[in-house]
Amino acid sequence: MRCSYVLYLCSFIAIVNSASATQILKSQNFGSVQADQVPFTIDFTNTQNAKLKSISVYHDIYIHGLEFTFTDNTVNSVGYKLGTKSTVSLIKKEIRILRVKSGAWVDSIQFCFSATDCTQHFGGTGGGEIVEFNLNNLTNQNYKIVALSGAYIEKYTAYWTVNTLNILSVSYQLIDSTQKHCTISLTNMKDNEIFNHKTVIFNGEIITNDGQNTIRNIHVNNANSINYADKIDTQWPVNIFNQFKGLIKLEKGTNKITITYDETSNQGAKCSLTINLVYEEDSTVEPVHLVMVVAKDSKLVYDTEPGEVNNLESAKWKYRTMAWLWQAFTDDQIYKRNNISGHRCFRLDESELINEEYYPKIHVLQTDMTTAQIQAKESDLFGMCREVVINNPTKFIRPQNLPLQFTCLFLDSHYIPNEDRAAGHAALGSGWNMDYNYV
Repeated sequence: MRCSYVLYLCSFIAIVNSASATQILKSQNFGSVQADQVPFTIDFTNTQNAKLKSISVYHDIYIHGLEFTFTDNTVNSVGYKLGTKSTVSLIKKEIRILRVKSGAWVDSIQFCFSATDCTQHFGGTGGGEIVEFNLNNLTNQNYKIVALSGAYIEKYTAYWTVNTLNILSVSYQLIDSTQKHCTISLTNMKDNEIFNHKTVIFNGEIITNDGQNTIRNIHVNNANSINYADKIDTQWPVNIFNQFKGLIKLEKGTNKITITYDETSNQGAKCSLTINLVYEEDSTVEPVHLVMVVAKDSKLVYDTEPGEVNNLESAKWKYRTMAWLWQAFTDDQIYKRNNISGHRCFRLDESELINEEYYPKIHVLQTDMTTAQIQAKESDLFGMCREVVINNPTKFIRPQNLPLQFTCLFLDSHYIPNEDRAAGHAALGSGWNMDYNYV
């Protein structure tokens, strides 16, 4: 049995051309007010700035409930999870039209993304005539629906129980239609600049009028990359001041680098910058050798998070990565203080061939010391490093009339929590002269 109620047809608030981009306008209600109703409002952008990804409708002969899923996987539900669940994807789509059939409560709804792209009618055939809210009928077409509001009830009588939505309405907002534009500017490198190391830091900024004030991203592509058949982009954050920083891995020769900023999905701007960077190894400079010192009783593992790969090979790759970052940081700091001489940095001994590409060679040298001796509080790490290099003269090609340059990493360093110290560790820079006398 169904009572007849007056249908609240949807009449809309008048829109004036002077409405600001921040003003939220609201339609009147579809459906009717009921006693003990529970109101709700769902913003299509949540508090974490995630966008609405989908709407699920619970329905049979009525609309019982709605479920809203956002791009950060948070979910907001209203009403009741009864009947059939139907999900509408909003990926790369925006609701332009909402159609509702209602009487005392909401009998059916339909979402449309254009005049011809609509979902099915969810719900039943009861209630009054179908009425709609249609953005396409507004004089100014630059509006978007930003929220869905309404109410639901739980109603009991001697004849039936109704757990359903009884009111729906939409909120909509004027979108800034100003033409968006942007320019990408790099502050620490120029086109065709030469680098003598393969990993470089780039700094820059986005000059734009798109008004974005959240963390966004730029995408960087090296068309000369030989490691990835599909030329995978790297992604780096742009802060709220439109500044960015990241790393580029260069291949020998000229590298065509493209940096892209694209916020069109958020009504922002899109632009790109292409620059050529040249990597030429300077063989006239003596290299720095990477030495990994291991104890004579070393287990060839190191401190790391549980579950991570932990062996000698993974330690070598971490060491190589660290050395590349040393180079990138050294060059960046020198360039900041004196960019007249171009980009300069120390050279690594990149003579180890792995998968048809040369990488920094890691010399794994065993010391006569035990793990306990390396980790002792008074351990002479500089002396250990010096001795292990002297005792392995065939491992290195010593430059004529120049000191041998090397760094030492102790694999058996270990953090001791109850002493709050890193045992077998010294973060100091020093060296020896060509006769290996400490200086």
